[in-house]
Order: sequence, then structure tokens, then C-alpha cells
Amino acid sequence: MLAEALVERPELRLVVTKQGLYYNELPLFSEQSAYENFALDLYNRHLADVRFHVGTTAKEIVAFLSVLKYTPEEIGTSGGFETRLWDLGVSTITVTEAHVAIVDAASLADSEANAGTTPPLTRNEIDELLAAAYGGRPRDQITVARFAGDAIAVSSYLTETFAGTGGLPALMSCAERFAETAEIAYEVGGDSRHQLMASLGDALQELDPALRRALLVDEILPEARTNESLAAVVRQLDVDAVCRMLVLEMDGDNVSREGLARAIRNLALISIADRDEVVSAAGAAMRGAGLSESVVGEVLELASPSRLTVREMASSGGNQERPVDTIFKLMDLAPTPQRDVTTEDDPGVAELKEEARRGLTDGDVIMALVSLVGMDTRENQFASTMAMLEDSLDLLID
Repeated sequence: MLAEALVERPELRLVVTKQGLYYNELPLFSEQSAYENFALDLYNRHLADVRFHVGTTAKEIVAFLSVLKYTPEEIGTSGGFETRLWDLGVSTITVTEAHVAIVDAASLADSEANAGTTPPLTRNEIDELLAAAYGGRPRDQITVARFAGDAIAVSSYLTETFAGTGGLPALMSCAERFAETAEIAYEVGGDSRHQLMASLGDALQELDPALRRALLVDEILPEARTNESLAAVVRQLDVDAVCRMLVLEMDGDNVSREGLARAIRNLALISIADRDEVVSAAGAAMRGAGLSESVVGEVLELASPSRLTVREMASSGGNQERPVDTIFKLMDLAPTPQRDVTTEDDPGVAELKEEARRGLTDGDVIMALVSLVGMDTRENQFASTMAMLEDSLDLLID
């Protein structure tokens, strides 16, 4: 039954009461003494609920039940029920432990009124939680995934992180924490992955507009091309809103145009929308920002070129010797007593010399292939072009 339930949802939560166990506010096996006694054993050990997460094994269930052989006092002196589970290596079963406290009735109403506005974790606690979860602790990873599901809490955490010092270091720290949260939520989210990514997208929307733009444009978008978890978050955003942020501070110089074109290509590559839709949204955003049609056309042509142009490197003029000529002179001086044909007579060498003088290299051809991959995404053509790139991967990396 547990395995079937965990197929449909990432966790199964049982509420512990003195009278029995409840699931979705319904009693389980009521009026059956064995289950009532089991619930009472859990209740006497101060458990408020028990959660079984995806991946729970029979071995971990047995380990969980083995804790019940200890008295409540023994469990309390050893750090609590959850500590016992951690010592046994149980990571997919978590518990909430109840604590008895004397409450001042006069202040109870104020406490309840403020409970909804009090953050469950401080910034330092979240920092420590992320560090532990990123180190591979499953229990902390599950906690981070729950935290990612609270858009307001994530937004507040990012704002506090940035407000620490401000400036570029704080922005980079803010982006790093967001990326860690997204990666952990993406990995352990299971069936709730889409909802968690949507929640993180909502968290970005809750940020101050200036911080949101800086974080998204300067940090998240450049990384999203190679980071699937960040790409999954960006896909939750409205493409029109993202494009408006991209052009918000564009001043029209060549650097801005090339940077904007590169950002548009990245949006298309991570599939925030269809490529034509991304280009259309970017064009509308630029026109809305008051840019001229010539600038809009130039940026869109850079982002999605209508034709591939291979430019010959401009000549430096005169008879000024280039480094490549020096190399060829050294080649000519190399000892080759057994060679019957000189390099001047070899048509292949002559062709290489001419290509080098013109500035046309194998690297130019490979970069042209890179542009072609982004232009034509049809299955056969994409596979063919990508195969040629893979054959020259070492040169592409260089």
C-alpha cells in the first residue's frame, strides 16, 4: 500500500494521535487494537507525525520500528527520535516530534496572530541547510525542497542575502544560493518537480524589480544554458516579461546589441518558448522601449541570422610580415633530405598557406557549424551538423 501511494505523490504523511493514526484526516484501521497500540507507542515517544518519502525501503521501515524498543526516556537522552533515525542511516522516513511547553494564555492570541508572518528559518539556518544538503544529506535535501515550495520564503531569503553587503559580490552570492536551491529541488522533487520550479519562478517575481533584473539577466540566464535546473525555472517565466527586462537598460551601442542578441539566443536554446516566439517577443520589447526599427532589425538578425556570412579577415596592409609567415620560413628550414618534393611544389601546403594568409582557419569553419546548429533544429539536419561538431570537439574546446 505504501509503495502504491508513493507512486502518486512524493510523500505519505501519517498524523499521530493518542487514539490512532490519521491519513488525510481519516482514521486508519480504527477500532483495531494492534494499530491503536502502535499509534500509542508513537504518541508516547512524542511523535506528532511520520512521513514516508519516495524511495522508502523495507530495511528502513524495519530500522524505524526498531527505535520503538527504546523507552521514551532513552530516546530523549540520546537526542530524540529523529536523531536515532539518522544514526541508523534512515533518510527517507522523517518525523515531527512534539514538545511540551507551558504557555502564557494572555500572550497566546498574539503568538497565533504573528505565527503566519514569522519565517520558519533564519537566513543563517538556510545557509547551513543548503550547505548540508549540497553535501548530499538526503534529509536536508528534502527540507530544502519543501523550502523551495514556499515562494515568499525564498524571495525573503534572497532579499536578505543581497541586502547583506549589496553590489556584485552579494549578487553573485544570491545567485549561487538560488542555483543551489533550484538544483536540489530539481533532483529530489520527483512528481512535484514542476510545482517546485514554478514556485521558484514565483519567488523571482516577488523580488524587487531592480534585484530581479540583475539576478536574472546577469547571473541566471547566462548559466541556464548549461544548468538544466535553472533552465527549468526560467521556463516558468513569461517570455514577454523576460524580454522587457533584457532591453530595460539597453543604450544601443554595439556591445549592448551583441549581448542582447546572445541573450535572445540563450532564451531560445533553453526552450522558454518557440524560437520564433522568442524573436517576436524580443522585437516587441525593443520597439516598446523606443528603439528604432534599424536597431531592432540588426539585433534580431544577430540573434537569428537569415543567412550565414563568412567574412575574410581584413588585410593588415603593406608587406608587413605576419607570425604565420615566420612559421612557414621555419618549416622551410627544417631538414628534409629524403623528401623528393619541396613544400612549394606541394599543392596542399600551398593551399594551407593561402588560407592562413586570408585568415580562414578550421576554427572559422567549426564556429560556422555552431551557428548552423542553432539555426536549423530539424532532427536530421541537427544530428548531421552535431555529428560534424563532435568529430572536431577538441578543436572547438581549444
